[in-house]
Amino acid sequence: MSDKTKNWRDRVIRYIRELIFGFEDSLVSTLGAITGIAGGSQDSSIVILAGMVIIFVESISMGAGTYLSSKSEREVVEETIRREKQTVKHDIEGEKQEIREYLEARRFKSEEIEPIVERLASDRGLLLEEMLLHEHNIIQEPRARSVKRGLVMWGSYFVGGFFPVLPYLFLSVRSAFLPSILATLIVLFLLGAFKTKFTGKSWYKSGFEMAVISLSAAGVGYVVGRIVAMSFGI
Repeated sequence: MSDKTKNWRDRVIRYIRELIFGFEDSLVSTLGAITGIAGGSQDSSIVILAGMVIIFVESISMGAGTYLSSKSEREVVEETIRREKQTVKHDIEGEKQEIREYLEARRFKSEEIEPIVERLASDRGLLLEEMLLHEHNIIQEPRARSVKRGLVMWGSYFVGGFFPVLPYLFLSVRSAFLPSILATLIVLFLLGAFKTKFTGKSWYKSGFEMAVISLSAAGVGYVVGRIVAMSFGI
């Protein structure tokens, strides 16, 4: 595997949650809403307007929400790191005892434990990393990653939402109804299949799972959209 391919793969894996979540949520939310509105209004301009509003507003909202939640998580991690640094600085013996207990629980032999404990205690930075990992399950991430997570969520949501809307741009409401659902179904299947490049699972099973579960959720959105359309007389 070339360095470029490896770097690309690592970046996708790092943001796979935001990529899949944003795309899937956008497809499902947009399809469910505009399908319900299309069934109730039979007016393509209303359907397109609703779709555009959903895509633009929700993509910004999801991107901002992802950034803020990731930033909040990072701030909690930073506070945990600060406290752990103080503990390492002022209670090294307590930290060494925690390492001993941890290694004993992992079934290390007694003669193996002390050299490891002393080696960690001789390097405060290494000891801090070890305590953060085994005690708090924390791996430090760059600060900029919160912004990148937000951008990936925004971009994937923004792009995904256009697939259900596209048929209504070129066809009448009645003619676009089925193509919109089929386009969404195909993209969901491909999204599930794409995921297997990083999970090693069966591509057709993953694609089928993504399509079925997501369209079931879209069905709920359709019902809600119909109720809203009927309530407003459109």
